[in-house]
Amino acid sequence: MRRSALATAGRFPCAARGAGSAGGLTGHDALARLHVFTSAAVNYLPKVRILCHSIRRYHPEAVIHLALADERPQWLRTEDEPFDSILGIERLGIPDYRNWTFTHSIVELSTAIKPFALKHLLQLPDCATVLYFDPDMVLFSRVDDILATLETSNLALTPHQTKPEQTLDAIFDNEVASLKHGIFNLGFIGVRNTAEGRRFADWWAERTYHLCWADVENGLFTDQKWVNFAPVFFDGVAIIKSSRHNVATWNLTTRRMTGTIATGFEVDGEPLGFYHFTGFDSGAHRIMAIKNASGESRRAGAHHLV
Repeated sequence: MRRSALATAGRFPCAARGAGSAGGLTGHDALARLHVFTSAAVNYLPKVRILCHSIRRYHPEAVIHLALADERPQWLRTEDEPFDSILGIERLGIPDYRNWTFTHSIVELSTAIKPFALKHLLQLPDCATVLYFDPDMVLFSRVDDILATLETSNLALTPHQTKPEQTLDAIFDNEVASLKHGIFNLGFIGVRNTAEGRRFADWWAERTYHLCWADVENGLFTDQKWVNFAPVFFDGVAIIKSSRHNVATWNLTTRRMTGTIATGFEVDGEPLGFYHFTGFDSGAHRIMAIKNASGESRRAGAHHLV
């Protein structure tokens, strides 16, 4: 297993940040706004734009941010983009970020900065709630049910699967994959700006600072697998089991999807919230979507997304 060259004995260098500085956010009545962000490198900008346009369409009240994992090119200007701000890696309070950057692949880096961007947003004086979406996601309707859940919870997580698989083939494809990569899909997370929400962000940042690698053999999978601990380590963790959210190839076997782009999509009779297009460029998404969609879902709607 790789070890961080920046590790120190007994203490994380980022531990002194976060909870203390965010502790100044008192008086929740003063916090009013929904902040939404995604995290990516410049090569993912086409996906980022599609995601952000969908957020803008269904949640025009949100402030949208891009956490950028590499240097900002001069031509990238927020006035030309569907997001409101760019959070460059140099703004995120990551110790020795230039050297740290080169201990990661581009995918590892784009996920490792997520908790730091979350911490940054939770320190904004107008921040009530933060939602994160992966750049390869698209919203198809509002997510008010998740926002309502976060009014009484500190975190909101979506599992890869919410129902048991029924065939051995699907168990290997999906449930065993979740045992390797994490129960929860961190393509989405919601965090309310509470002391517990900020404590989670600090803890998650500490873990990803040193141990955000795609190293499945040694029990790691970027930022994602760490969050298996969240319901144990933190209070007020809501597990979103609605079939309409974080629909992806790994859960199509247990969800009935109907509709078209023109008419709109439903999942188990509810409007599709957001869909995760993992593996779209490589062709893996198409292969697994066709394999995992039930016969009825494939005929009725899933093929329109592949």
